[in-house]
Amino acid sequence: MGILTRLALVSTLFGCAPAECDIQRGAVLEGVEYVSLFHSGLEHRSRNAAVKITSFDESGNKISGSGAYITHKGEHYILTAAHVVAASPTALIIGGKEKIIGDVVFTNDYSDVALVSIAGMVTKEPLRWRVSKQRNIGDEVIYSGYPNSMGLLTIKGHIAGHDGLTTILHSYIWKGASGSIVLDRQGKIIGVVSAVSVGTDLTGFPTIIEDVGLIVPVHAVEDFLKNR
Repeated sequence: MGILTRLALVSTLFGCAPAECDIQRGAVLEGVEYVSLFHSGLEHRSRNAAVKITSFDESGNKISGSGAYITHKGEHYILTAAHVVAASPTALIIGGKEKIIGDVVFTNDYSDVALVSIAGMVTKEPLRWRVSKQRNIGDEVIYSGYPNSMGLLTIKGHIAGHDGLTTILHSYIWKGASGSIVLDRQGKIIGVVSAVSVGTDLTGFPTIIEDVGLIVPVHAVEDFLKNR
């Protein structure tokens, strides 16, 4: 039986195109998922701190993004990107079925970071304020958020490079993920998802490079918290 005949048979039996078929793929993925979920609590901490944020810009247009619940010296905040809460004094914080209103107490448009003050959350577990001092090429990182208007997703990636203080992340980034908190393997904060990279195609038109993201540092937020 020729290779094309075998691929066609696999396609018929398993309902997928030949290029997508891998009979053992399911078993391999199940094993990877099992190791991921039960050998590390990092995914749990990332997901349990992640929230969805809704605010409005100066024109009254709705803005949606992501963020994470953090604590610092007994105070409760949502850390996010500045453009997620742009020009809004308050923001709606959504964690599952829990919805609360928070006050935007700090924004820095230059570094694109912001803090929303809240009384606390019942359904979410906060991350302690611990900032990573290392941004090594190849380091594994993780973030949880709401890209592409989907439900809560937890996404892993690697540090691919640096552009000044901005960290270049090789991962999946899409609209709605802005404001997600990127953590290293120790659960320390690398930075905040700020943007997805935009390049040009062969015709010169802009195209989104969805696996290259820009992560901004949280130094401005750290300075703000130290002076509280």
